[in-house]
Amino acid sequence: MDQNRALLLLILLIIWFFPDSSSPPEDPKRIIHEHHLLEKLVNSTYGHPGSLTGLLSSPILVNGTAPDGENNTAPVVPTPPDVVRAQWFKLRRKVLGRYVDTDRELVEAPALEAPALQRRHASPAPKPPSRDLPLKSSPPVYQNATGSIQGTWSKLLFNPPLPTTALPNITYPANLSSLNEGKMILAFEDSIEREAQGKRLNVMKMGLRIRDKKGRHEAAVSLHGVHWGETGEMVAVTTGERFDGIFALSHFTLSESQFNQTKELLVPSINKTITEMEQNRYTEAPWTQAPDGNGGEDKPQCEYIVYAQLHPVDYGVNGEPMDLDTLKDIEREMRFPTGSATPKPPPLIASAMIYSPNCGSVLVADGLEGKKLWAIYDQATHFALGAAVLASLQIWVLIRQMNESNTLSTISRVSFWMITMMAVVDGYCFFIFMAAALLLGPATFLAMVTVSFCYLMLSAVFGMRFLVTTYRVQRQSAPATVTIAAPAPTPTPTPVAPPPSNTADRLPMPATAEAQTPLVIPPAPNTTTNQSTAAAVTDEEVNSEIGSLHMKFYFLLVGIFFFTLYVATWPPFFRDLLVHSLLILVNSYWVPQIHRNVMRGCRKALQWEFVFGMSVLRLVPVFYFYFYPKNIFLLDPNPQAVAVISGWVWIQCMVLVSQDVLGPRFLVPSRSLPQVYDYHSALPVDEEAAQAMGSPVDGGRARSFDCVVCMQTVEVPTAGTGDGRDGGGEPIGLLGRRGYMVTPCKHVFHTHCLEGWMRHRLQCPICRNPLPAL
Repeated sequence: MDQNRALLLLILLIIWFFPDSSSPPEDPKRIIHEHHLLEKLVNSTYGHPGSLTGLLSSPILVNGTAPDGENNTAPVVPTPPDVVRAQWFKLRRKVLGRYVDTDRELVEAPALEAPALQRRHASPAPKPPSRDLPLKSSPPVYQNATGSIQGTWSKLLFNPPLPTTALPNITYPANLSSLNEGKMILAFEDSIEREAQGKRLNVMKMGLRIRDKKGRHEAAVSLHGVHWGETGEMVAVTTGERFDGIFALSHFTLSESQFNQTKELLVPSINKTITEMEQNRYTEAPWTQAPDGNGGEDKPQCEYIVYAQLHPVDYGVNGEPMDLDTLKDIEREMRFPTGSATPKPPPLIASAMIYSPNCGSVLVADGLEGKKLWAIYDQATHFALGAAVLASLQIWVLIRQMNESNTLSTISRVSFWMITMMAVVDGYCFFIFMAAALLLGPATFLAMVTVSFCYLMLSAVFGMRFLVTTYRVQRQSAPATVTIAAPAPTPTPTPVAPPPSNTADRLPMPATAEAQTPLVIPPAPNTTTNQSTAAAVTDEEVNSEIGSLHMKFYFLLVGIFFFTLYVATWPPFFRDLLVHSLLILVNSYWVPQIHRNVMRGCRKALQWEFVFGMSVLRLVPVFYFYFYPKNIFLLDPNPQAVAVISGWVWIQCMVLVSQDVLGPRFLVPSRSLPQVYDYHSALPVDEEAAQAMGSPVDGGRARSFDCVVCMQTVEVPTAGTGDGRDGGGEPIGLLGRRGYMVTPCKHVFHTHCLEGWMRHRLQCPICRNPLPAL
């Protein structure tokens, strides 16, 4: 029944996170509308876009005010305004630098100031100034810009403020116009390469993610545009219900020649896409930014126009001079590897400017740096192989610990929840790397599958085997805990008198002679036999629980994986808060072991090579992502997070060390803890039974015994029951009692001797009486 409920929950999770993705019903009006917009693009000329929606020259809305017939005085300005175009022209000229032909460069009008605004009742608006930047030669830039770059951005301020197409009384989500600086990530994907008026242009997609400095606000949009491969210039736009961005893209270029080239490239490309929409009965255009592209709830959003310029690569990574031919060879080798010797690929560097016509903000990012897609694939391969090495080392350490914990005594000390936490994290890593193998394609498939297999072995094979063994042993031994009290105590127990003896020196009486009143050192509390009255768990019950355990484990992994996909849609502040909290949680794997040591009064449950080995190996990813600035996910270095997480792990390790040296309950109040037997207690000197144990040495301050395991002498200090001091009045040191162990049956051994014995048998080596587990 539990399995059926779990299966039902899994199906509901899949339906919730992966809804029906079938195409929406055909909407002829939508197709007709796309054809109408394409016709406007075909009939438009440079500087006269027509009645496209969302432009500053649109007759629909300017500054949120509708035109008022012939008396409307709303200004007519190009999109973007000329002052914004001038700023981008200056930034692009700065980037290209020595490749600009200053002799042929057009003298720029004093257009850094906004031009005189024309009125709608006057003559048509003039063309915007044509800013065509002549070059002496083609700069050495990547011909295919597919890759990812990141960096910081800052806001440009204009006086007077720029006109906008914002709707009145509307709040735009993810509006960053009130912020001044932050971080930006740009992802490029060149697809179609064509010739347009003698120039090589690429149709491209662009992903833009903008965050403020504190990471509390974020905007993520997808854009479509063009890329001039010879010069490295890019223009991309968003498209929404209130912004015909892709159809007005040609009008956002800086010169009439670029307008004609872009128009010649876009018209057949857009027409082909609309034809495919008609044939496939798919009404949502691929360039539509809104999630509901075919109608329904239409939420306003900030639209963006992105200008980007690749930096010329004058020098390689090692400082060698770089020319265009060498860069083409490097790019060809990355895309179609043949094994030829080429220099290391230089980084992908670009500058960008982002303009929003309705939110009225202009953001500038100079010197964004990243890598080409194929270099990212190469880095992902090395990252996966490094993760495979880490997983393999963890498997080796885990196997050694499993070989060490191979008896009932040693397994009973290990925390079940500690193993569970580690296995869940390792299983989650398996899902992540397997998903990466399926999404990234053949370039990294083999490496990702390799590391996925390693984590599968670590979690589902070795980790689960250790988990099941621990659960079986602890579940079966839980109701039958060995107690020190008599099995059938009487209200007034009377000790049995020992047989008469004529010798003065007598040996310690065997434990069987005092079965009714065994001596506990220190005097045992009022222990009862309630623990032994519970019925023992049968093997069938344990096997059934283990089967359910397997299902719960894998169901938990699937649920966590789906929850991760859902968390990716959260606002950045809450998402980062959850991620940092989970990092602290998943690195708290020693806490359950510390708790078990305290509750059971045991120590040395784990080998030190397992404790410190696992701690170091599981901290390596934290150092990589939060300390290495060129990590694969482009995360900013966060030394504070590294210090907190690593410090928290080492605090747990030090607690385990202190529990081994000073005792598992050192500095822990014992009132609220279950009573456990202390193997390292001092012998009470004023009890008759204790006087009969061993031979007194050092003036009665200690007693000497023979350890039957190693056949060597062991000395045990004695203490009075009154003030806890020995015969000389000196307190007995805690570390001094760690060298010996006293069993409930009054037999004394070296600590390492009895611990080694109890790893295999929980019986006294002398009288074979059962012993409490360590």
